[in-house]
Amino acid sequence: MFHILVANVGSTSLKYTLVEVRFPASTSLTEEYGYSSLASGSIERIGLAGANATVEHLRPDSDGYMQRFSSEVGEPSYASAVDLMLRSLTEPPLGVLGDLSALDAIGFKAVHGGLDRLVFTGGIGEKGASIRGRVVQSLACLRIVLDEERNNAAIRQEALI
Repeated sequence: MFHILVANVGSTSLKYTLVEVRFPASTSLTEEYGYSSLASGSIERIGLAGANATVEHLRPDSDGYMQRFSSEVGEPSYASAVDLMLRSLTEPPLGVLGDLSALDAIGFKAVHGGLDRLVFTGGIGEKGASIRGRVVQSLACLRIVLDEERNNAAIRQEALI
């Protein structure tokens, strides 16, 4: 199982999603990877003097229904926003990870000119066309476009998809 944190850093915002990827029981290329969003959130109005930032954090409850938590933070900086994001993923009552060592990968998108690349490595990068497709689909807010033909052809080789 992998835990991947994907963060989108904007000019006055930080948005994030924590994704859990479950591997098939066998190494067969025909078995599907499992994928779900464990938590997501956003921190808005970062770096604006005198502004209160709105913090929203979503995570599923024990029945699988999404719960929304929101609060306000006074005059956040990017450093305090990142700290708040990490604490919301690890500390009670919102945390879904025991600690940050449970993260297997972190991906960032910055607003500086847009996203150049999204890199998949390891088992997903080598043979996980279906999971790559679902991950990209879940990141639609980042305006990522996946070429399905290239994605499906990229098995056990380095490729631009």
